[in-house]
Amino acid sequence: MDREGWTFRTYTDFDEMRADQLRYWQSRPASERLATVAELSSLMYWLKHGGAEPPPFNKTAVRFLAFPEGENGPNNPFRA
Repeated sequence: MDREGWTFRTYTDFDEMRADQLRYWQSRPASERLATVAELSSLMYWLKHGGAEPPPFNKTAVRFLAFPEGENGPNNPFRA
């Protein structure tokens, strides 16, 4: 395995390690963080269920848009 370009760090404090991890993940774009979460979720399912593939995602994704006239504008069907 080629380890050129890798950085190895030794931590003496757990809180310092956690803070460094948090800084790293906050520096990554949201798309990369979401892809990593999806990959880890699938891996955990695979480990828990003895190598079975996770079931397909069968829920409907919904995107909410802001109302053009503000929160209580005339286009808001839920206005008070």
